[in-house]
Amino acid sequence: PPTAAPDEEARRVRLARWTPIRGPRDAKVTLVVFTDFECPFCRRLLPAIEEVRKTYGDDVRVAVRHMPLPFHPHAQLAAEAAMAAGEQGRFWQMHDLLFEHQDALEMDDLARYAEELGLDVKRFREDLDARRFQSQVDADARAASDFGVTGTPTTFVNGRRIAGAQPADVFIETVRFELRRADRTLAAGAPRDRLYDTILDTIVEPGEGPVPRVEVAVADAP
Repeated sequence: PPTAAPDEEARRVRLARWTPIRGPRDAKVTLVVFTDFECPFCRRLLPAIEEVRKTYGDDVRVAVRHMPLPFHPHAQLAAEAAMAAGEQGRFWQMHDLLFEHQDALEMDDLARYAEELGLDVKRFREDLDARRFQSQVDADARAASDFGVTGTPTTFVNGRRIAGAQPADVFIETVRFELRRADRTLAAGAPRDRLYDTILDTIVEPGEGPVPRVEVAVADAP
């Protein structure tokens, strides 16, 4: 069993094969944001994330996983639209447009954004009509539940949880801590292209702590 104490605020948040990433794949710090395009707090988080990217440059990367909340009627389709745009190389441009126009996320709105981005609109509409990316969005949402995420936005910085639209200073402080941990991990011989997974492997989640030992007297028991 692990010998480290469990970390209540950390999870081994892996990236799915379809997870969009902004930044170098071998960055020292990975921010995984569980988001909802109809959530006003998710939109409020964007400047803080951008400040982190400006501050640390190629040392950080940002990954998006979806968690459309059931009381946001357009969030699921918007998430699928972002993935459909990503299939044509425009995920992040669509991501930014959807947050810019949170009050206009009907199908015709999404098609208009696709046209604005120069996408193949016919293919885009067909992908949405066929619900081609529903399974990926649903898998992200299930993963969020497994990691104990109950609301958006929730961000994991190298596995360390930050809940809500916190100010940039909160993220910068956490990233600074994680950069030091990344440097120690690299110095210990971890390969750069597997740095993120190596760091996640050190996390002990709740329920995985050391097994308690107690003395049980046998005495004259049969």
